[in-house]
Amino acid sequence: MAFSSYSPHSFAKDISILLTKILLGFATFVLSVGLIFGFLFKFHPSSVGWVIFMNHIHFPPFRNFSDLAVYNLQGENFFLDNGPVALGVWHLTEDAATPFVFEKQAQWTERPVVMYIHGAQGSRAAYHRIQMYQLLRRMGCPVVTFDYRGYGDSSGVPTSELDLLDDASAVYRWAVKKYPNRPIFFWGHSLGTGVSVRLVQTLEAASSRISGLILDSPYSSMFDVMRSSPLLFPFHQVPAFTEILLDALEEVHMTLNSSERVQHTRVPLLILHAEDDWVIPVSLGRKLYDVAKQRGANVVTEFVEYSREFKYGHRGIYRDPNLPVIVADFMSRSLEWRDSPQSFEVDIEPQT
Repeated sequence: MAFSSYSPHSFAKDISILLTKILLGFATFVLSVGLIFGFLFKFHPSSVGWVIFMNHIHFPPFRNFSDLAVYNLQGENFFLDNGPVALGVWHLTEDAATPFVFEKQAQWTERPVVMYIHGAQGSRAAYHRIQMYQLLRRMGCPVVTFDYRGYGDSSGVPTSELDLLDDASAVYRWAVKKYPNRPIFFWGHSLGTGVSVRLVQTLEAASSRISGLILDSPYSSMFDVMRSSPLLFPFHQVPAFTEILLDALEEVHMTLNSSERVQHTRVPLLILHAEDDWVIPVSLGRKLYDVAKQRGANVVTEFVEYSREFKYGHRGIYRDPNLPVIVADFMSRSLEWRDSPQSFEVDIEPQT
């Protein structure tokens, strides 16, 4: 009776063939998907918004926006008309019961108002956003937050960054009417950082002054995000994919070029970024900070980078126990700078 033998050499050869097939299959998949996306971006540039906005992702679903007590929040929920769309808005009052108290806060004549401009996916009721609202409320700051068109319970569909800017502008006008004599700070997170920077630049060009800008996990430009995304990296190896993507972003006005715009502002700026942010690499936050510093030594410009050992990632900076102190100190320095003669000495070149 004969027995077949299976040598180590044969086994190694079979493994090599299997790995080759897997790599070829993966390369075929990347090439096929890259060509499909490239075709869409080339002939339907607006499809790039589907990748960036991700407003079709509702997690968790079936959020109750009207009952703020469910989220341990106090305030009001309402719809704000903005032309053809209605925006879902939360106006959250400060938490007077358990406020943080800091030495510099005692010098504030009135607590600042924070307008929170959120990122992609979900809604204003996402868990990590609620945690940030609660922290700000405990600092004694009223919070105004909203959903862009097509997000949460807001009507309409976003088609470009101009739509996001228009929605944020409408909410800002409401906040100014509600709090005409109180300092207003913008807090942008992720996608919302680009919207925040553009909103500040637009307002300053119209001679309006914002008290301060806080950018949580920001980027230098949307193209930099798409270029550095781990999910899209393989597709950039497909011929012409990168050039087609850039053209699509420009054609549908989705560049969100914060590096270009921030240098045309004089707003006090605080950047917060985690080293282990896998959605928007911390290198993009550093790049934006390096550009912002060039506005001059007189402009308040600060950067806080969190070590990966804290595991804050893209959405967890609210867990920093020292964050209230960092924010309060920045707000105090911003308000002092805003009222000083130095704030009027900064020469800002206007940009359209």
